[in-house]
Amino acid sequence: MSGAVAEPSTAPPGPPPAYWALRDAVLAEGQRRQRRAVLLPALGALLAVFAFGASVLPDWITGNLLLGYLLFLAAYALLALLVLLRVYGGDYRRAVSVGELARAASERHWHERTGATAPMTPQAASDWLASHPDDAALPEETAYARLMTGDLDGMRRAVALYPRDSDADRYLVASELAVLDMLEGRPADVEHVADLAAAVSDPERRASAVASAAVLRAHVAVLAGRDWIAPLASAHPAVQEHLDEGWRVRVIVASWTVQMAIVAGLIGLALLVGRVTGVWAARLG
Repeated sequence: MSGAVAEPSTAPPGPPPAYWALRDAVLAEGQRRQRRAVLLPALGALLAVFAFGASVLPDWITGNLLLGYLLFLAAYALLALLVLLRVYGGDYRRAVSVGELARAASERHWHERTGATAPMTPQAASDWLASHPDDAALPEETAYARLMTGDLDGMRRAVALYPRDSDADRYLVASELAVLDMLEGRPADVEHVADLAAAVSDPERRASAVASAAVLRAHVAVLAGRDWIAPLASAHPAVQEHLDEGWRVRVIVASWTVQMAIVAGLIGLALLVGRVTGVWAARLG
């Protein structure tokens, strides 16, 4: 009987913390805007119920709890929609739309080349590398997988295998090297990357390159303690004909639906409390 004991496998460490900086900033901003989108209409509706409704509305409404409920619910629905359009508009809309273009292009490129989705965790990336040992066969995918496992040296070796024949190839090499510089704490020449992206001849590939270069610029800005929205939004005019802004519609519809479900209960409770306390039963004059 053998006394040998298999050593436990060690999970790869994953990318350096700087890799997640932009993602974390985007999530934090989205949560902040979601809180604004919920609180502002809710506070406005409740204030209207207690401070204005009982004294301003005519008796035939204040005397009918159901009519009052429907009136305030309709007012909240309109106010919530206006706030959501405002919160998810402007430069924020433009910035997220550019980021979505870069993300979708990257996912589509990976799927076209491998027939599968990109590994999203260090362990999945490690498993992918184990099943694809030839770095030269899929150097771009290998570079990404090396990055996801925290192997920046391996990523650099994979980038050295990239083709450099076309303008799109040269942009991609410069972009990957700039990412490595950024993650290793060196200045990343994002303007050079942006210039190469703008020089890509194929319109679709140029759009995805310009969007990805804007993402890189935003990432560098976050690491320097600056705003990420403006660098992304600035690329919007150059790629707007390639954008799919369906994300905004989905976010607004989902948020509005959840808010309506919650506030419907809150407004009903507020009206009942108002009637019990006599606030809602008040009359003018």
